[in-house]
Amino acid sequence: MQTTQCSCSGELAHIKEELRAITLQMTTFNKEFLFLKRFIESFVMATKREFEVLKKILKELPLTAATGSTTTSNMSKREELKEVVDLLPLTTLEDLKSFEQFLIEENNSKLFEAVISQIGGKNGDDHIANAIKYCFHLSLQNKCNRSGMNGKEPLKSATTIKLIINSICTSQYSITQAQSRIKYLLQHTYDRMKSEQKKNDANYTILEEC
Repeated sequence: MQTTQCSCSGELAHIKEELRAITLQMTTFNKEFLFLKRFIESFVMATKREFEVLKKILKELPLTAATGSTTTSNMSKREELKEVVDLLPLTTLEDLKSFEQFLIEENNSKLFEAVISQIGGKNGDDHIANAIKYCFHLSLQNKCNRSGMNGKEPLKSATTIKLIINSICTSQYSITQAQSRIKYLLQHTYDRMKSEQKKNDANYTILEEC
């Protein structure tokens, strides 16, 4: 009788140990699944923003009245616009230098201005902020400023910045206002990076608690 009880206890302990292992595996799987889910959601949101800008631009292109289809010229224009959109956001100084070379061609600079003008915002300052966010990854913003002080990449004379300003400025929103806004944004890049890090840390904490 005692031997039977010992045997049952041993089997029960073994089953409990297996259940713990399965539970641990499920917990790990859930954490990995939630992390992957959040990563995909972030990627989809970023892609959606780029798609919305491109879609807004493409809607501006006229359709042929007779057939309702785009002309060959318009199709070509769409492809050119997509080429510009696909280059953004710039993530490294090498990307920035390559993009500056890309903008030397007049047609490319006009396409870029078309992209920027369609990004939009509640006002001039908001439009500038959206354009900078769209064109420059935070990691690149942190390596730049207007003047080039502290060993950072100067953007004061960058064609990219000039075209952003030209695309957004109006009689109600001056070049000086745009320049001041860009200067402010670049000066406070580190604050935005810390804010992003806090969000990431919060997401990680949530995953740990799952």
